[in-house]
Amino acid sequence: MALTDDLKKLRDGSLAALDASHNYYTHTKGAWRFVQEMVRQGQKVSIRNQAPGSIVNEQALPGLAQEYVTGYLASATFQHFVSLFEDFVFGFLRAWLIEHPGSLSAKQLQFRTVLQSADKAQIVRAVIEKHLVELAYDRVDNWFEYLEKTANLGCPNQDQVQQLAEIKASRDVLVYNKGIANSIYVDKSMGRARVKDGEPLEIPEQYHRESWQLIRQVVSDIAQAGINKLGKRIPIMGGVTSPQTGVDCSAYPPKLMKQPCRQRTRRTLMDKETRDALSRSRACILSNVLLTGLADRRPSQRLCRVQATDLFPLNSSSVKGN
Repeated sequence: MALTDDLKKLRDGSLAALDASHNYYTHTKGAWRFVQEMVRQGQKVSIRNQAPGSIVNEQALPGLAQEYVTGYLASATFQHFVSLFEDFVFGFLRAWLIEHPGSLSAKQLQFRTVLQSADKAQIVRAVIEKHLVELAYDRVDNWFEYLEKTANLGCPNQDQVQQLAEIKASRDVLVYNKGIANSIYVDKSMGRARVKDGEPLEIPEQYHRESWQLIRQVVSDIAQAGINKLGKRIPIMGGVTSPQTGVDCSAYPPKLMKQPCRQRTRRTLMDKETRDALSRSRACILSNVLLTGLADRRPSQRLCRVQATDLFPLNSSSVKGN
């Protein structure tokens, strides 16, 4: 399935980027420790910065190295971890909603968007992007509440959500409030605030490492839960879902779901009852649903495989992820 491939690619790319970012932190820290060791051994070291025209030597470098590692380096890579995590969460939601946009069926958009769009797919993407931008400014716990409502993955757990909320709030303090905690940080940390309002917020090495580990674990868990779910029969709005397409087929009469299949190349004729049933579920793609050739009045008619797009226009707005 295309969605499964997209989720695997998103997961692998996010995990690789997280690993590369932590490697950068570790290798850079090691390089500065090497400089400190050279100075302790009596080596002469100087670094020129041509932009401001400054030069530092072995007398100043050991102290600067410590500040660079525990301050700038830890803060910068920590912020990068969180950015990668945000990119993963909204990348996952984007991919899932493109496949199952039904949860956004009540959303409104300007007619200008319709006029400027080349096709229906572009309109759907515009609605999804607008919704995700709005969600990005919401609280982290609301991100995962929406993820669970949309995809029903069962992860992350509440403890992880609270930890992630504090991590995201810490990143926001570093970016938007010069590293000084405020009431917004305390509120958004969901009871996990590490400092009080008005106190400086630091990124100790253990916290830095544990934040990276948690983010990496949750990325892996969410992606795997989504991939696993796509391989099963997923109930959608109380219906029966195709494992190949992940869409609801519950509107079909029971007699259509119980018949054996003898595949044929020609299209089946259907009676009014069957056509009406199909019309009530226009978005179901019948790649694995077997239809009877005729109604009960012609039981001898053989069966064939039919795709819904052959029978009626696909209305993707009616497809919903569970």
